[in-house]
Amino acid sequence: MKRFFDLTLRPFFVLTGIITALGALNAFWPQWAAEKVDLIPFIQDYTIILQHWGFMLGVMGVFMIIAAFVRLGATRFSSIAPSRKPSLFTW
Repeated sequence: MKRFFDLTLRPFFVLTGIITALGALNAFWPQWAAEKVDLIPFIQDYTIILQHWGFMLGVMGVFMIIAAFVRLGATRFSSIAPSRKPSLFTW
């Protein structure tokens, strides 16, 4: 099973990262992307929402591609957790 994930994880993250990053079209060409890609009517008043959504999709897609090549394990963050104070939501 480990071999399967070692072989398929990187191509999976690259492919899905590219597909996700294509959502950045909303940030740069909101009218065209809304009408042709998203198949929704373009309303000028909501341009900033479309651009924000497109920017967030683009950033997440780029991070997915980066995650395919950079391995950040949980070890870097696991040393932070014991030093923190208890959460505000403790019962």
